Amino acid sequence: MKMKKLTVAVALFILFGLMFGCSASGPPTRGTVSDGVYTNDYFGLSFTIPDGWKALTDAESSEQFGVTMKTNEEIATKENTGFNDVVLVNPSQEKDYMIIYYTIQYEKGLTDDQIRNRIKTKSSDIEFGDVGYFTAGDIKFAKMSASDGTIDHYCCWGTNIVGNLRPVIYIKLAIGESINDILANFSQISE
Repeated sequence: MKMKKLTVAVALFILFGLMFGCSASGPPTRGTVSDGVYTNDYFGLSFTIPDGWKALTDAESSEQFGVTMKTNEEIATKENTGFNDVVLVNPSQEKDYMIIYYTIQYEKGLTDDQIRNRIKTKSSDIEFGDVGYFTAGDIKFAKMSASDGTIDHYCCWGTNIVGNLRPVIYIKLAIGESINDILANFSQISE
């Protein structure tokens, strides 16, 4: 009888592990920047910051771009609709910057065209083109771009959601700079 109870307990433990082990556990957290690498373990995303670029502090992000940064405590305690995680800039090319953020606005079940249309509605002054794709490690991202003649705008979003948030990367580059060089710096964290 004890063996049967133990077998049932082990089976339940494995079942719950399979059910809950497939998604991120706990509340999302902000990533870190260390030794020129941005990492967010919760979302499984890592990015080698290109040579010459730098991560802004929260205060610099707010001052230069009006981007508000939540603390991990705020992310954990408030209803989480998303958060800005890091702002990266290229000081030698003042037009170049990148914002990595996580949002609930592009919820599960939306097609990439529906997400594109939502982004176009918010950015009515920018005419984004068709959706293309790239892979960062094993993470598939959708990407669209636009140009205003001096700046190329890129909006990239993860095709999968972690928890209830979708990773989004917004990039502005001076005309002529290669987005492929920037995107090549992303990778999935291997465990």
